Amino acid sequence: MSSNIPSTHFAIYSLRKKALQHVRNALMPGNAAENLYLQLLNRNEILQYQINEPTKAVAAAEKEYVEDVVFEKEARLAGHIQQESSPAFTYFEMYYYKVDATKLEQHYQNKRRFAEMLQHKAPGFVAYEWYTCLDDAAWQIDIYRYEHVAGAFGLNDQIEKEAITGAFYTDIIELKFFKTFTKLRAEVEKTQWHKATNANYYKAKTQPQLLQLGMHHYLSASGVSAPDDERFALAISQLYKVAYQLKFACKELGHDFFIPKLEAFWYAPEGKEFSELPKSEWCWEVCMPMPDFVHYILVRETLKEHGLQDVFSFKIAEAGQFAQLLHKGSYDAEEENVALLHQFIAAQGLKIAGNHKEIYLKDPAKTASDRLETIIRYQVG
Repeated sequence: MSSNIPSTHFAIYSLRKKALQHVRNALMPGNAAENLYLQLLNRNEILQYQINEPTKAVAAAEKEYVEDVVFEKEARLAGHIQQESSPAFTYFEMYYYKVDATKLEQHYQNKRRFAEMLQHKAPGFVAYEWYTCLDDAAWQIDIYRYEHVAGAFGLNDQIEKEAITGAFYTDIIELKFFKTFTKLRAEVEKTQWHKATNANYYKAKTQPQLLQLGMHHYLSASGVSAPDDERFALAISQLYKVAYQLKFACKELGHDFFIPKLEAFWYAPEGKEFSELPKSEWCWEVCMPMPDFVHYILVRETLKEHGLQDVFSFKIAEAGQFAQLLHKGSYDAEEENVALLHQFIAAQGLKIAGNHKEIYLKDPAKTASDRLETIIRYQVG
């Protein structure tokens, strides 16, 4: 620890090695371990830790953090601590990144304001601390700790709209490493993005139905062409390329996921009827949902790496009510089912509130046209 670190370094209290040793010494028969421990937990401090070698900083930070939680669990099981301040399913986030060296003081101020905002607006948030590398102060390591992450996905979107969040993210010029909402000591688990928040996302019947869906993020690219045009095919190819790059990057950082189904919105330019347009003038937006742990900074860096930052967007699909049905067969034979779905929506006293959306459950390159399955879905209101 250094005494000349700027006072703008800020962290909400997190149990560290020195405090940990004090508590271990106190966990002897007859000592008031619980009171000492709770006193330590309830104390807010300015903590500044620096590590000489940036390449080892992340591993050291995570090891020390995990040690705190493991120790508390052991102490609790031994009966020395009754109150569970760090549940067995504590989550943490870690970011290792570089900021503009000429703006370090501004960045430290933004860190403090960002932490104060989290403290007031993020349920389950416990602590935020950071490391600064001695040999290059532009490299920062931030660690966030949560007792639970219930509603964290929706919370992320709310927090990203805060003015301080934008200022904080703008400081970052390179993201080297990250882990988001990681369960301590968990195995790398391959997840399906929709299971936790949108369990019915890929379920549909051949008859029209209404359903509620939650919010999610998705990658998308837009264009104008017929479905069999090479521009549409290129957008799909690039979309899968980016999705797999994100998958591999996340897997290295403790997350893994199945590649979601391909989706597309189809619509007409304003003032025109889709049914009257030649296919060459159809507007489309190919898209793919992403798990909530795929952070937008990682998306941004991946798109830059492949020169696709002007092609793809990372968007939010808002929660709401939807009408849908499952179409079986060729894409060219959808018209009857589309009309049926429109009639159903009108009969419910609802109106279409978005573009025509298709979710392709089967790959047309591997499936005969009469065996294709497509969810046709509209947001309604």
